[in-house]
Amino acid sequence: KAEAEEAKAEAESEAARLMAEAEEAKAEAESEAAKLKEEAEEAKAEAEEAKAEAESEAAKLKEEAEEAKAEADRIAQERQVRLEREMEERRKRLDELSEKERKREEELLRVAEKSKTIDFSILGVAKTTEIKSEIDENTESLELDDASNFSGSGEGYISDYRGGTKISWTGKEGNLLLGIKGISRIFSGAMITVSDDLKKIKGVGPFIEDKLNTLGIFTFDQVARMTPELEDKVNEAIEFFPGRIRRDEWARQASEFVKNR
Repeated sequence: KAEAEEAKAEAESEAARLMAEAEEAKAEAESEAAKLKEEAEEAKAEAEEAKAEAESEAAKLKEEAEEAKAEADRIAQERQVRLEREMEERRKRLDELSEKERKREEELLRVAEKSKTIDFSILGVAKTTEIKSEIDENTESLELDDASNFSGSGEGYISDYRGGTKISWTGKEGNLLLGIKGISRIFSGAMITVSDDLKKIKGVGPFIEDKLNTLGIFTFDQVARMTPELEDKVNEAIEFFPGRIRRDEWARQASEFVKNR
């Protein structure tokens, strides 16, 4: 009987130990499950926060892109209005030109007319400002309305109702451009546009550069943004050999100039 009692006690003790271990294991499992649940909820909260931030950033970038496009469209429209006014004045002067000059001017006017087909919201519009000072052949400095977009030395495109020409300068003080070269006539009510030497691009000669400038393309940045569709439209607008711009890879060349500035 004593042995039976002892066996019973041992069995009850073992059962109690096993029960305690089971309870402990259950508690640990519940604790681990609670921990995993908490981590999952935190991960979910972080994912939702990241998603919200990403959506907010995407919305911000979309808004900025729309604002930039609207601004580019506005500037392009202003340039188109100014260009049409200049074109009308230039047409009035055709009879005053020699046959060679008239032929060249008529070609440039045809190019200018086709600027309406170019999407400048993609290309961007080169920075332009008014010139406040008088301009003649002896001009050595130019006072601009706003020279903030012009470097300390460089090139620009001066235009008025009689057409335009490339100039260069070697210094800058405030809104004054100094060491002016390239002016060969009197300009009235002129504007100046930031420009690069597009002749550095293989396939662009002096007259092709004039056509690009007349069209509204002045910088490597603009050329670098040309899509295949825009390459074809510009090719047609400047009356160049079909497919020449794409074959000569103007956009790639311009991108290299932009990158190596």
